[in-house]
Amino acid sequence: MKNNQSLNDFLLPNAIVGKESNFLLLSGKTTPLRFLLHFKELLLLIFILVLFSVSTIPVFAGAYDEDLKTTDNIMDASMIYPSKVINDFNSAENVATWQAGENSKEINYVTSIANGPNSVYEGSGALEQTPELVKVYEWRTIYREFDTPLNLSDHNYLALAANSWGWQPVDYFIKVTLHSNQDSYEGIAQINSDQWNTFLLDMKDWGNRDAITKIEISYMQNFDLEGIEPGGPGYDHWMVNFKLII
Repeated sequence: MKNNQSLNDFLLPNAIVGKESNFLLLSGKTTPLRFLLHFKELLLLIFILVLFSVSTIPVFAGAYDEDLKTTDNIMDASMIYPSKVINDFNSAENVATWQAGENSKEINYVTSIANGPNSVYEGSGALEQTPELVKVYEWRTIYREFDTPLNLSDHNYLALAANSWGWQPVDYFIKVTLHSNQDSYEGIAQINSDQWNTFLLDMKDWGNRDAITKIEISYMQNFDLEGIEPGGPGYDHWMVNFKLII
C-alpha cells in the first residue's frame, strides 16, 4: 500500500460478503437491524484487513538498507602498488585457492570479461564469481582459508580491485571480512559497475592481522524492491557476475 493510500481506498462498491438475507437469522432467532448492521460492519472490517495485509506483500519484498554506506576504514585508491600479493588470479591454480560461499554458485578463472572495461585489471586473468539465484539484496560470498595463518603485521592496508555488472547499474557494495579464528574485522565499500574499482581496507588498528585464518569477500546491490510486483524483472532473483584481485 502506498503511503498516501488509506483503508478507504480498498472499499470496493458492493463488497459485501453474502446476501443480506444470509444474516437475518442467527441461531434460529430474528436479528435486530442494529445488530445486523454491526455484524455486517465487522465482516466488512475483517474483509478490509485481509485485503490490506495481502496488498502490502510487495512493499516488504525488499531489504533495502538506507543506512548502508562505505565504512570509515575504506580508502579509495587510484592505483595499487602492493608490497605483497595474496592473489593475482593470473592462473586457474591461483583462483582455485578460493571457494564459493553463501549464495555463490561457482568461481572460475577467466582471461577476459564481458562487461566494461572488457579486460582484466592486470596480468592475464581474474577470478569470476557466479551467484545463486537469490534476491538482489542478499550478500554473495567467496572465501579463502589459510592452513598457515597469514601474517600481515607489516602491512597497514589490504588492497583490492573489484568489478561487477548486473540488473541495475547502481548501489553495488562489497564487504571484506578478515578472520583470525573467532575474531573478525570488516569494511564495506560502495563500488561502481562496469569498471574496476580499487580501494584499500585500513587494518592497522586491528591487533590480529598477524594471524589471519580466513578472508571473506561478499557483494550485493542495495536496491529497494518496493513497487516491483512478484515475477517482475529483478524481483525473484538478480543475476550478476563479480571479478576480483587482491
